[in-house]
Amino acid sequence: MEEWEAREYLLRGHELLAQRDYEGALREYQKVLSMSALKPQDADALINIGLIYAHFGYPKKNYEKSLNSFIRILNDYPESPRIEEARVWVGVLQENKRISQMVGRSKQTMKEPDQLIKPEAKTEEYPPAREYLLRGQKLLAQGDYEGSINENQKVLSMSTRRPPEDEALFNLGLIYAHFANSKKDFGKSLDFFNKLSQLQKYFFVVLQAHHERKK
Repeated sequence: MEEWEAREYLLRGHELLAQRDYEGALREYQKVLSMSALKPQDADALINIGLIYAHFGYPKKNYEKSLNSFIRILNDYPESPRIEEARVWVGVLQENKRISQMVGRSKQTMKEPDQLIKPEAKTEEYPPAREYLLRGQKLLAQGDYEGSINENQKVLSMSTRRPPEDEALFNLGLIYAHFANSKKDFGKSLDFFNKLSQLQKYFFVVLQAHHERKK
């Protein structure tokens, strides 16, 4: 009986998530976790809770909560078929957290935070890149994953080691790991997140160099 109820909550959560009702989906997934015994469905619920809290479209996104959901799978459900997926996300989110903390500490020492990274290109190149990002987000919201990938790739083709290349890389990582993407590819997802990590490290070096010049 409990197993059947857990499946029902899980399916309802999937339906609500497909409709972008993030709060409703979270409630259904939490119902799965609130049931007494450890169940196979728990790992599925935790995966989707983690994805919701990392989702660009969720206004209450929280990377710390997302990370905790994936870590819980590693600790409590080591035999789950979702374990590799969870391991990828833990690595990505931990690295993102580490780089963000490094950049945050560096920014606190800067006197001119609005001039941290000077774009090498002319400012008129930015509006088209922003338009591609916005179009990509709209297509993703409509479930057009290929279209969204194409728009984000356009950003990468015109932005070399400067914003908004970081946003496009993050979006591509999410798209290839998206639960509803029939062509999801965790290898490609991890590759984009690794490129994002390398880019963030480069930004950090630029921040440090800028700070040294201002001393």
